[in-house]
Amino acid sequence: MIQSFIVYFTTIFLLWCCSVKYKKCGFTSIYLYHPLILFMLVYYTALCALRYNVGVDYPTYFGEYVNYKRYTSYENVNNFESGWAWFSWLLSKNHISYIIYFGLIAFFQFFVLLSAFKRKVFLLPSVILAFFLGCFYLDFQNVIRQNTVMIIFLYFVMNHKNIGIFRACLLFVFCCFIHKSSIIMILLLPFIYIKPVSKFEFNLAPVLFIVCAYIGWRYDLFSSIIDNPIFLQNIADSQYSYYLDDRFIGMGLGNNLGLGFFLKFLFDFLLIISGYRMANFYCNDRIYLICFRFFYLGKCLKYLVPTSMVLGRPILYLTFFTLPILAYYLFYVSRTINKITLETLKNLLAIIVVILLFFANYFLNSEGYMSEFHFVWEK
Repeated sequence: MIQSFIVYFTTIFLLWCCSVKYKKCGFTSIYLYHPLILFMLVYYTALCALRYNVGVDYPTYFGEYVNYKRYTSYENVNNFESGWAWFSWLLSKNHISYIIYFGLIAFFQFFVLLSAFKRKVFLLPSVILAFFLGCFYLDFQNVIRQNTVMIIFLYFVMNHKNIGIFRACLLFVFCCFIHKSSIIMILLLPFIYIKPVSKFEFNLAPVLFIVCAYIGWRYDLFSSIIDNPIFLQNIADSQYSYYLDDRFIGMGLGNNLGLGFFLKFLFDFLLIISGYRMANFYCNDRIYLICFRFFYLGKCLKYLVPTSMVLGRPILYLTFFTLPILAYYLFYVSRTINKITLETLKNLLAIIVVILLFFANYFLNSEGYMSEFHFVWEK
């Protein structure tokens, strides 16, 4: 535990200091070849490459990668989509160490994350803090394929004005070869181009959020959904048919709606009620408004089925936008905390909740080695 504490705080401190230093250079864009950015990329890649037994999904990725060298073709790989299978098989067949394998994945993910905020230099330090304090780092090293396509989707949303329809189509086709669930990204495209969130929607948002949370708390909507024959048939015909196993179909149902749940609810609620003020603060930045819409829709759906990990997977494409919203929020707080007001106290409460959740997820909830840091030489 002491080792995990040292590693995580050293990482956060170093990457945050680099991002602050880069911001002070006065650049209007994030140049990925700059020494400070390169150091961040190399350090993060090394950290992920040298970590062993990352989480509950790590043994699967590790085991499959080690076995790929026995296959004569990537087409023999049945567990993963063809693009990911080819990438994994190619490296394994050529006896490339699993350290390099996980390192390349981490490099790509972090590279795309920084690229997503390329034109938002002022947010860079906040993005680093949001990435770690929001525990996205843990998810990136566990739900690897889905987080890879989700970070690509975030990149598209943040830079959609500069990406033509042809390149966008190529991007989404590429994502489908990594994780089939990326078809959801295409369904979300209309929300990028429709009218931005209005003041009325911002004012109504907290009420609807509470209603969704209340319904999800009082009624077991998950059981009604899984009893639907259409839902069952779609799952049965997919590569995720193992979810129909009793061990998975009830996954999450045993979770207690205790202190951790209500801390998360409080944090999400504070972000939602700050939405209108933040929109004004950022002068109705369209990127912020799009991210807020995805974030809000995701949170409402999540709290409607709060204990379902099965349904939580597709909803991740929306709740993932907590990352940019938290980054926007942290920057907003840093600029508005200069005087004691009710708004300031509310912002301080939100920051305290974020820190509590950070400690809970990193140091108190180490189930499946999700957050416990072990180097490869400790296996």
